Amino acid sequence: MTPQLEKIQARWKVEQLELAHYVETVDRLDFVLPSEKLTEVVGYFVGQKPGEEGSNFKPATDYAPSPTKEGLPLRLIGGVDISFVKLPDQAPLESEGENLACAAVVVLSYPDFKVVYEDYQMWRLTQPYMVGFLAFREAGPLQVMIEKLNEKHPELMPQVIMVDGNGILHHRGLGLASHLGVLLDIPALGVAKNILNVEGLRRDRIDAVCDEKLQKKGDSLILQGYTGRLMGSATRSDSKVAIFVSPGHRISIDTSRELVMRCCQYPFLLPFVLLIWVHVNIFVIGKNQKLMAVFQSHQPRLCDFS
Repeated sequence: MTPQLEKIQARWKVEQLELAHYVETVDRLDFVLPSEKLTEVVGYFVGQKPGEEGSNFKPATDYAPSPTKEGLPLRLIGGVDISFVKLPDQAPLESEGENLACAAVVVLSYPDFKVVYEDYQMWRLTQPYMVGFLAFREAGPLQVMIEKLNEKHPELMPQVIMVDGNGILHHRGLGLASHLGVLLDIPALGVAKNILNVEGLRRDRIDAVCDEKLQKKGDSLILQGYTGRLMGSATRSDSKVAIFVSPGHRISIDTSRELVMRCCQYPFLLPFVLLIWVHVNIFVIGKNQKLMAVFQSHQPRLCDFS
């Protein structure tokens, strides 16, 4: 790592730790989910320090779920993502130090999952990619696009945002979902297909415990680091593979997990309809006329939120 990148990383670490103080992992929502539970906590996966041996599994005898509250039903869910693409028959749209990307914000009605709002924008990302600091590349464009939605169509502002990434399941407790949630002061959660190795949460050991303990759809393990910090859930979907759900901001571990399971409408791993829509549209861009128009006729916006 160059001295310049070391300085950037040091500054970003300080900013993450400052923002992490504002993260809320209890429900502060304007909606409630149905009382029927679709998930069941069967135990904990407890991370171990390097060199420690023994079982990572702990029974859930002392686990106390979040209390159920009363309120209005959920109506609108948002999904956000940024993907790097290339146009058909062209070289990758990237150069040293920056990448051309398509950012997407999609809002669906709940529980019928109809698209009520969608926005795709091209961005030229200039911030360097470093593991654990993804939000400093991607949160800025997404924040701008969500604020645009709130300004032009406040009636379609989502009540919760789902992010393809992590929330508090992060080295400093501030993944992209938490970062974005705090900046916007909106409930947000992260869903990931791969586990981030934090406080001994090793993928090989988690896979083995999940295969043994998660026997049916909705079975879940609470993810606990070796410091005792609770960071999210590993939950079995229809695909028999665990997905990793973590609260981002203003939502609890339990509500995050329940909401994601209510959006698992397909037997394959992509965790919910929102990001299926986003991913499919972006990755088949060569066959999608709407997005082709975005790429061919819109000048990318410079993302420089340094």
